[in-house]
Amino acid sequence: MENKFFAVTAKCGYVGRHQYYEGKFFVQALTASEAAGIVRFMPRVKKHHRDAILEVRQVAYEEYLVGAEEYRNNPYFKCKSKWQQRQVLEQIKPHLRPETDLQNERRFIKNRTGKPPSYIRPKHKKPYKRERFLWCDYLEVQNG
Repeated sequence: MENKFFAVTAKCGYVGRHQYYEGKFFVQALTASEAAGIVRFMPRVKKHHRDAILEVRQVAYEEYLVGAEEYRNNPYFKCKSKWQQRQVLEQIKPHLRPETDLQNERRFIKNRTGKPPSYIRPKHKKPYKRERFLWCDYLEVQNG
């Protein structure tokens, strides 16, 4: 099979809480799903988000070359640290988008474990059956 050229739009991170950078990647692959898989594991892409890949479309070779050059000159993808990113923040701002409700809801559910925090849990072990009456008496004395 012959390789095709794809423009893949993906969510990129490291731009603040509940935001993402809409980055465009140009890759060469056999199918659109393979192109999406390649982009998902590129640097700065939100790999663990289910909806990280926003769009995949096939492009001509000339558009691929122009897009690849844009990618190399993009200030967001040139940054290697947070302070470098802050210096080019004005150029990055037009591409920042608020996070979708799907991701915010998922994050909320994931962080709720259903267990009470450690400071609420009792520090003592559950007594054996034969010691239960003695333990209940001990707790009554302690609680007053």
